[in-house]
Amino acid sequence: WSEAKGCDALGIEAKALATRREEGTVLVPMMSDGVRAYPISQFQRTDGAIEVRPALIPFLTTLRHFDPWTVAVLLQTPAPELEDKTPFDWLGIGGDPKVLEDLARTVSSEWSAGSPAPGLDRLFVSSPAGPGVTGRVPVSVATRWLVAGA
Repeated sequence: WSEAKGCDALGIEAKALATRREEGTVLVPMMSDGVRAYPISQFQRTDGAIEVRPALIPFLTTLRHFDPWTVAVLLQTPAPELEDKTPFDWLGIGGDPKVLEDLARTVSSEWSAGSPAPGLDRLFVSSPAGPGVTGRVPVSVATRWLVAGA
């Protein structure tokens, strides 16, 4: 979503959304043209209102100091700690949010130390070359694909 759509969907003003960005309670990768993007997969509808998935917030805040694109890739990456499910899939099946929070702390510690978490040095992603073209690629390549769309 765009920033305007994010504000509209969440029912908040731009200043409140900026505060959430600063606090790390919403994921906001920056597009190459400087436009902020709000990935819709982080949101859910509860009693008619849109909100960031509550179980996702500790994960996001723990990783708020890292590149948002890298965090976005991590959210789509199966992890052994999550029974080889992605964080989104983990939450979707009712997985324990504490396990997801523990994963975020582990990743934060390892990324801060300069070493990737086991299995995260190479990600399983779909290639922009076309549907069905998948494989394990270095994080830097996956991030370039996400940013450049190439």
